[in-house]
Amino acid sequence: MLKKVIVAVSAASLMFAGTVNMDLNAKYGATNFHTIGAVNYAKLVKKYTNGSVNITVHPGSSLVKGNALKAVKDGVVPMTDMFIPFTAGGGKVFGISALPFVASSYDDAYKLYQISKPAYEKTAKKWNQKLLYAVTWPPSGIYTKKL
Repeated sequence: MLKKVIVAVSAASLMFAGTVNMDLNAKYGATNFHTIGAVNYAKLVKKYTNGSVNITVHPGSSLVKGNALKAVKDGVVPMTDMFIPFTAGGGKVFGISALPFVASSYDDAYKLYQISKPAYEKTAKKWNQKLLYAVTWPPSGIYTKKL
């Protein structure tokens, strides 16, 4: 599926501009597994588009401080990653994945994402945006010093 999306984006971009260069704001530092995933995504886009779409990943929120969803909506950056449960203004649906004990494993989190994905896409569409990929967090819980 990811390959089909990338190829479609590539075909559309070639009709208008030849090679397309894009910046991706990455919320976390360069060694965080989410940023490493963004770098891998950029490599796959370049591979599947035969180099016609190049994405430069900027770690550590170096391009956007604050509301990443709004930054894409306002055209500050073409794309960004984000910690979706705390995306201000994006809609309450994005908080589903942060509810404690709903998903107790990566498999459960993936199933929850699949169930939630249509609602995520509907909300993103209201902001004139498209979700390109998702990365699972470890399961949510409640933490305390006392039992």
